[in-house]
Amino acid sequence: MKIAITAQDDKLSSQVDHRFGQAEWLIVADSETGEVYTHHNNIDIDAYIFGVQTVQNVIELHVEAAIAGNVVPNALTVLDASGVKVFLTVADTVTGALALLKSGKLNQVNEGNVSMHRHAVLNYKQEHPTRELATILYKKASSRLSSNKVARKAYSLQ
Repeated sequence: MKIAITAQDDKLSSQVDHRFGQAEWLIVADSETGEVYTHHNNIDIDAYIFGVQTVQNVIELHVEAAIAGNVVPNALTVLDASGVKVFLTVADTVTGALALLKSGKLNQVNEGNVSMHRHAVLNYKQEHPTRELATILYKKASSRLSSNKVARKAYSLQ
């Protein structure tokens, strides 16, 4: 089975990138042949469609499965419709994630484990800690989020 794993670098020893849509690298491993190759996940973080780009890149790699730390429901729906099974991992490294899959300790998921808006709020908090972006993000998020707790987190970026 060909498997794509989200990674922060282009090596098997790389940390798993737990942000599916923003992963810089996709490590592709073939469990039958042992072949491993890397794919630079060329995405435009500023385009607000980076998750769509990652999904498209995974599908174009013709893999049968993907492993990530988190995945939003929309990405999971498209991957599932394309025949790509998705497994979530808490492993730190790509090698660790593959070992968990091989030993049967990863389960295939059928629903996302983070909301798209909450995921965006938390990622922007890490990458753009300015008051101006926090205000913009708060306005966008507060109109879409039902959880005031998450909206307050977005606003607290000041």
